Amino acid sequence: MRSRSLASAAAMAFALAAFQTPIKAQAKASAYLGTMHLMPQLGKQTMPVVADLKQAAQLDAEIIVAVNGAVVHARVIKSTDTTGALQRACLEAMRGWKMKPAVSDGNQTIATLVRIRFEVPPPSADGKLAAVQASLHDIVAMAPPPWSALGDLVIHEPKEPGMKWPTVIREIKPRYTTEGMRAKAQGAVDMEIVVMPDGTVGAGRVVKGLGLGLDEAALAAARFWLFEPATLNGQPVAAKVGLVLEYRLH
Repeated sequence: MRSRSLASAAAMAFALAAFQTPIKAQAKASAYLGTMHLMPQLGKQTMPVVADLKQAAQLDAEIIVAVNGAVVHARVIKSTDTTGALQRACLEAMRGWKMKPAVSDGNQTIATLVRIRFEVPPPSADGKLAAVQASLHDIVAMAPPPWSALGDLVIHEPKEPGMKWPTVIREIKPRYTTEGMRAKAQGAVDMEIVVMPDGTVGAGRVVKGLGLGLDEAALAAARFWLFEPATLNGQPVAAKVGLVLEYRLH
């Protein structure tokens, strides 16, 4: 899963589907998983200033660093600051950032999804705030949880009356495996996923695959897709949809 072969030699396509009926979906942000081999770099970015924060705090987020180094998408995962001040300051600071983007082994700059941690040290004895620190962390590539992990969760079908389809916010591209590239494998990996009420992917499974590690790579990418969730009569609900990721060699 940590092969350095990228889809620079492949075109990736996707569609959401229910009952084998594809629909068009436009992702607002698109990237590869940022692993230890594909990491952007922090430079002399302007760190957030949180004047109202009087104690130590920590915030973790997922961000997409574009090919030009800009942060084009950010999602807060957790924060120890319950006031929201740290979240607002971090998101505002990152809007103006320009980082060094990730570079593939073919010297191609690529957009990557990575985790970032902001840490606010405790104030000094005289009450003076220390500078906020930031560090980048790679994304561990793994498949979504199995269906059994959902327990008794009610999972809806998008064709139910009163249902509105989930829409894509963040698309993560799967990576070609070394085995797949050597075999010049092409085709589609058909999956079923459950989009949770918070828009994350709560479970996934391959319905029809390609082998050669490509199915696992597609599932690992699917885990980190993000959606505006499906709604039933205006309320967010869990929904089962199909996700098709296609590998094509140029």
